[in-house]
Amino acid sequence: MLRLNVMARMVFVWVASPAAVLAIVTGTGLVAMTDAPTGPWLPLKLTAVAGMVFFHLYCGHIVERLDTSPSLRGLRLRLLLLVVPGVLVTLVFWLVLAKPTLGLAA
Repeated sequence: MLRLNVMARMVFVWVASPAAVLAIVTGTGLVAMTDAPTGPWLPLKLTAVAGMVFFHLYCGHIVERLDTSPSLRGLRLRLLLLVVPGVLVTLVFWLVLAKPTLGLAA
């Protein structure tokens, strides 16, 4: 298990975190530098992205506790680690590609 913990930490620190920062910085720059379309879907998308950020921080907390806590190997945690990002990513893709009206006044 030690090798798996080291690999999880390396992937989180050297791959996932820089990719998350790059995505947020480029997305913010894209909105700031272009005439990005706005609509009622945008606040919901930004909320979903904020949810991704908090979930990423939670995953960092899990990576930190991997060595010391045997309770991190349960089925509930595994389902959480699969379902939450799947729902958030799907929601963001749908909001960006479909740009739904959501029944709100623009």
